[in-house]
Amino acid sequence: SDGRPPPGAKRGCHDGPEGPGLVTNLDKVSYRIDGGLRHVEPYDFDFTTYVKQRWVGRTLLEVFSKEFVAYSVDYYRASIEAGRVTVNGAQVAPGHVLTDGERIVHRAVRCRENPVLDRGRIRVVAESDDLLVVSKPSSLPIH
Repeated sequence: SDGRPPPGAKRGCHDGPEGPGLVTNLDKVSYRIDGGLRHVEPYDFDFTTYVKQRWVGRTLLEVFSKEFVAYSVDYYRASIEAGRVTVNGAQVAPGHVLTDGERIVHRAVRCRENPVLDRGRIRVVAESDDLLVVSKPSSLPIH
């Protein structure tokens, strides 16, 4: 097996050790505290997904520009042409037509996060097999 799901298969939230399609090396992410705020230094991040049924037959650039609106069409075109967006581990053209089950990786470089309040360690209030309750600063986002 090449690690890809069979055509038409869906991926769950816990299909890999990295979580739901997110890959980064946390050892390479560094923080600094300044004025009571925790700042994450810029880092590289791999967004990973598999082609969805609604993307089949559409071009890579079209899908990225219409489905992932965080960046401009020009950004995505340049990223694809520079090889920061790959399909099945290979560099492709912006006009690459997507097929079912292909693995797409977008290497976002120098990602930046908004600073959050630093109140020390996050306290665990309650924990069970199905639930984790924490007391965190209001400025710390969760997903």
